[in-house]
Amino acid sequence: MRRKYLLIFLASILMVGFHAASQSAPEDPVRSVTGDLKFVITEQGQYESLGEVLDLAAPNTASGKIGEHRGIRLIRSGASIPAKKGVIFGFRYRVEGQRDGPMMGAQMHVMHPPMRGVDGKLHSSQTASIDLFFENGVAEDDIVYVLSEDFEVLPGVWTLQILFDGKPAASRSFELR
Repeated sequence: MRRKYLLIFLASILMVGFHAASQSAPEDPVRSVTGDLKFVITEQGQYESLGEVLDLAAPNTASGKIGEHRGIRLIRSGASIPAKKGVIFGFRYRVEGQRDGPMMGAQMHVMHPPMRGVDGKLHSSQTASIDLFFENGVAEDDIVYVLSEDFEVLPGVWTLQILFDGKPAASRSFELR
């Protein structure tokens, strides 16, 4: 399964981050969204990408695209993330439910400090559709944000949410310092 993450370029900006600052109260890792779906965040922190990245069109993002990667590896757990070009941060999650096969209707939503998109407008949040693929009642994936350009290196709180039916199903925040 391909792992999705938001990739931001000089002429493009993208999304995804999460903050559970070390002094913040821990966030609830489980949230039932519907009668048969349960979202669980299984890991969070700073990652490194394994392999190449494929750019995909994402019209509701500041950059107009997201990246899809083949895999990531956690290199540091936690919510305090260095605000440096090249840093990748986010979380892995699992969705449990009585389903098999693909499921549409989920979105990743990122709230971040204001940044100027390729359209010249300031953006403080971005949304992109994601698909879930269930096998034996479980879907697993990750969402990460890559600080790939200088203009993306914005200290502050970055919050990542998985939306289902337009409502937050899972949420984490990061403090970029």
